[in-house]
Amino acid sequence: LYLVTKRRFHGLWYLFPSGQFQSILLPEFIGYWLTFFVLYSNLMPISLYFTMEVCNAAQAYFIKNDLKMYDEAQDTPANARTTNLC
Repeated sequence: LYLVTKRRFHGLWYLFPSGQFQSILLPEFIGYWLTFFVLYSNLMPISLYFTMEVCNAAQAYFIKNDLKMYDEAQDTPANARTTNLC
């Protein structure tokens, strides 16, 4: 199926106006994998957003409850005012 699609792809006149397909320097599998990685590297799964938010909430909790971060001179504990801790 891939070879038939590849043959049809190389025959499309509007993608290759000169009629010649220029091969890439890398093997095709690596070239296509790098293309896929570059195109989709900015996408982040929803589960990763959730995991990051849970980690940020845990870090904020630990910062707030850390006794070593308590300032006795001002009588104030440490407080995480942002969720952007990573």
